[in-house]
Amino acid sequence: MAIDPYVLGVDAGGTSTRCWAVTTAGLLLGTGVAGPGNFYTVGAEGLADRICEVVAAALGEVSGPAEALCLGAAGVGRLQEAEEVYAALQRRGLAKRLIIENDGYISLYAGTLGKPGVVVIAGTGSIAVGIDAGGQRRRAGGWGWLLGDEGSGYDISRQTLTAILKAADGRMPQLSCAPAVLAQLGVSGPDYLPSALLTLPDRKERIAGLAPLILDAAAEDAIVREIVQKAAAELVQLGLHVHRRLKLPTSAPIVMAGGLFKHQVMRTAFGRELAQKAPALEARALPWEAALGAVFMALNAAGTSYTKEDAAAIAAQVDRKKNQ
Repeated sequence: MAIDPYVLGVDAGGTSTRCWAVTTAGLLLGTGVAGPGNFYTVGAEGLADRICEVVAAALGEVSGPAEALCLGAAGVGRLQEAEEVYAALQRRGLAKRLIIENDGYISLYAGTLGKPGVVVIAGTGSIAVGIDAGGQRRRAGGWGWLLGDEGSGYDISRQTLTAILKAADGRMPQLSCAPAVLAQLGVSGPDYLPSALLTLPDRKERIAGLAPLILDAAAEDAIVREIVQKAAAELVQLGLHVHRRLKLPTSAPIVMAGGLFKHQVMRTAFGRELAQKAPALEARALPWEAALGAVFMALNAAGTSYTKEDAAAIAAQVDRKKNQ
């Protein structure tokens, strides 16, 4: 079925891949969700296949290439990675024009609609990216779970698991969330935890997936609160580093994005830490999903102007679709 010209905005993260299909007039055609889309997990060809899957879910029977497709993908932070993904997507013929970005930048555009600012993303991993009034970009973090991702869901969960093992040794008090954490991993006790984790093929995602449970325990567990506050301090440090490197004015916000910031305890800890380190700066929650930032960039590439009111209208259509 042929329809009006449209664009595709895709957000491919460590947990899921999301697509919004929107006409250049601002009408939502559909949305799609699929599995993880981290470049380092699935590779360029696997990521292209995942995008085909999520685009098909969003478009249904709509035919013909999009005017533009903007992909924001975790793990795509350097030119070589972007070129590999670009080539793989070009072979699929999904759009006349392709824009390949790190997922941090689509979150930034969703939060500021292209205006100067910084976004700190904390989900499975962590990264901070920013842009100034002249379009200059900077980033910090995003080095992956083995060498970085400070303050991320994986980092919080790893520190909590370490604390559980230290408690088993008698080196620190027991954590109130330990039984629930072990049960979620299918482990009967701390002694079995190391060997169980080594045998999990998706251990990074499984470990990071413990973060919501751990954050829920922060209210009643001082050890967990300390872990969460330490994570918030790491995230604030990332954001402030980028903000200062770009020499942004105090009016340029730091936007909080990613799954961890859906939890009030993390937003509160981040806001408290930022207020201590840079009281003049605003910590702002991401108002819409990151996929909206990809739509914004795709519409711009297709030559369509875009306003805050347009963004709100598209997001409202997505919300109505979710509630149907």
